[in-house]
Amino acid sequence: MSAHEYKTEYSVEYDNPPMSIDDRAYLQSFLTKQMCRILLILFFNTLSNKDLARQMGISTSALGNILQRMKKSQIELFITNKEDKYLLYSLTPVAYAYVKDNLVEEENPQVRIIHLHDKETSDYIECTNALQKLQEVLPIDTTREFENFIESYYVKVSEEKRAVLDHFIISLAKIHNEVNEEEFRGIMDKLDDALQRNILHCVSLYQSMMQLCGIYDQSWEIAYDFVDSIIESKGTSVSLKVLCGCKTMEAETVVGIGSSLWEIVNISKINNHSKDEFMDCWKMYVTDKQFMRYIAIGYEKRMNV
Repeated sequence: MSAHEYKTEYSVEYDNPPMSIDDRAYLQSFLTKQMCRILLILFFNTLSNKDLARQMGISTSALGNILQRMKKSQIELFITNKEDKYLLYSLTPVAYAYVKDNLVEEENPQVRIIHLHDKETSDYIECTNALQKLQEVLPIDTTREFENFIESYYVKVSEEKRAVLDHFIISLAKIHNEVNEEEFRGIMDKLDDALQRNILHCVSLYQSMMQLCGIYDQSWEIAYDFVDSIIESKGTSVSLKVLCGCKTMEAETVVGIGSSLWEIVNISKINNHSKDEFMDCWKMYVTDKQFMRYIAIGYEKRMNV
């Protein structure tokens, strides 16, 4: 469905929407190149997430990560409508106006000149600042000492130092989630080669647990069953109910989530964490307190086996 057809069917008014200078400045700061690509595609067509992922050349799970970030924008970017079993995405009038005025020039019907933002995004700036703060707070002179710190930060470091590294991991994960390879490599190149493996592992754990939290947001029953399956099988399998409930995810993604969940259980088990210590250790990874409590109860039962 084209944007024009969508406008006609759903009576969306795209002409002369409000676009203040502040709104434009905010979007220029907020939008990454991948987000701009999504807006450009939806400028010309209304699509399901599956079709949108295909046009982007990425998996539906990778697209889902980007869309979740875009939904956190202070300015609403999408209109969604259910058609049969599919959720269709189109642009809000403000987003449509932004694309028309800032990303596309239509000099004739056959030629479209696309302008992507060249300046650093707010996520990139945040991540750079987080890395600088990390380097200031940690009195570490050698790569090996930094590696030792990362390997032990789950259990032994001070609350202040832990918070600083957590902030860096979260901000780096935002860039990585959006498949913004240029900005991601720009940050990683600031680290010694020997450090990248440790940082990437922390980011991978965080991303997997955020995906598990996403499952919880969609269905607490599926998420609880996921946790039970992993803990009861010692990280080797998930139930058929979980696989059916996660059918929009690739099998490799589901396996990765399960492996990460089992890893954090094992890390805490090795360090003899109590249930409360487990919850405190992984609070960055599972922000919903009720869901975290359920995982911690499963961990406690595992500890008593």
